[in-house]
Amino acid sequence: MNNLYGTKGISIIMYKHLILFLVCVMLSACSIQSSFLFKQRMTFVSGGVDLCGTLVTPTKISGPYPVVVMVHGDGPMSFDAFGYYQPIWAEFAQRGIATFSWDKPGIGCSTGNWMQQSMEDRTENVKNAIAFLQTLDKTVDKENIGIMGFSQAGWVLPKVSQHQYNVDFAVFVGTAVNWLRQGEYHSSVNNSVNTSPYQNTEDSFLTQSLKKSLTFDEYVKAFNDNESIKSAKSEPFKETILDDEARYDFIAKNWKSDAEADLSKIDIPVLAAFGKADLNVDVAESISYYKQAFTGSSTELLSIKEFEGATHGLMHSWFWNTQNPGISHILMIDIFGKNMFADNAIDDISSWIEQQTKDE
Repeated sequence: MNNLYGTKGISIIMYKHLILFLVCVMLSACSIQSSFLFKQRMTFVSGGVDLCGTLVTPTKISGPYPVVVMVHGDGPMSFDAFGYYQPIWAEFAQRGIATFSWDKPGIGCSTGNWMQQSMEDRTENVKNAIAFLQTLDKTVDKENIGIMGFSQAGWVLPKVSQHQYNVDFAVFVGTAVNWLRQGEYHSSVNNSVNTSPYQNTEDSFLTQSLKKSLTFDEYVKAFNDNESIKSAKSEPFKETILDDEARYDFIAKNWKSDAEADLSKIDIPVLAAFGKADLNVDVAESISYYKQAFTGSSTELLSIKEFEGATHGLMHSWFWNTQNPGISHILMIDIFGKNMFADNAIDDISSWIEQQTKDE
């Protein structure tokens, strides 16, 4: 029998069917998620800039609701973290829990520039967001406001995880303690260096420049004038020039960040969640510091969960474990939603938060 399509034709037909199937799955997942969520855009002021926030509330449960304030990691994040938050919101909503997040300064409809922020500035954003939520009497349960932060938020959450700031519980996801040490760890993994002795290696050229308080132009000149920098043998790993002045200035503003002192002041329940396949953060080191901070009577305040086969963002590591997730990750979350996260990750975190709201 003659093949009407030929081999190429069959592959095209199969490809079209696959695309159609994925689109149907995506639309179905989005429909299911949306049925639990009602989103309201609202603006609050912090540090002289207008921040465009989004309050996500359950549709099938009446308020006022416990609220989790989402604190972004690094980068030009919109209120939904490019869709990453959607499955988390949906799971929270099914449990009667609302969420609140905002476009970073200069992103979306927020004014300002997130690249000019220090971790203290970011902390003020969180405090002002909580103060704003407390004005929403009919929607927000003011006795049940928690915070959930990712990655870089590890230098923000400890500063505000106290009852005096009207925060009742906190979830740390993939967080580090010391900025420089995390940067060196990240670079050593990126360059396939044995990570265990990374603490004892000499500073990278960027770190040396930051410690010397070099301006961006001075850093670039020093880099270009240093012939030995071009040889991988002169450093624990090969380094390239950071050619983004705004990024350099952002790092220069924050490189001294260290959460150790702030961790010891926390007086609320904390869940520290990590992926065991995290390529960005030294999980063992973070857990060690957290355990040291929560000693004596505060030991019972700390819960730690490590998820097998989970990345820095708690997604399945078998999919594509990378230090810099791209558009493919976002598309897969849009299509498969909660299923892109490691087994039990969202469920366990949601259950822990739900328990905190019932303990109040």
